[in-house]
Amino acid sequence: MQLTFHENDTALIDGLPCIEVEPDIDYYKDVLAHALLEAFPNALTGGLTNPDIVYVLRWIAGRHAGNPEFNPPYIIE
Repeated sequence: MQLTFHENDTALIDGLPCIEVEPDIDYYKDVLAHALLEAFPNALTGGLTNPDIVYVLRWIAGRHAGNPEFNPPYIIE
């Protein structure tokens, strides 16, 4: 997961100066897979990363690697 801080995109909210923060979770850890299977298609379609798919892919990768149960600090509703 990464957070991008858009320092030049500011607003005053309830008297507090704020900047835009953009969270991002990637499908693939591998840079090439990320570029070819996620970033490029999203750029073509204007799509966004789906957190449901991230959850499933990370769970599957963890099971194949023999890692402890994937238990991220968020829930999907």
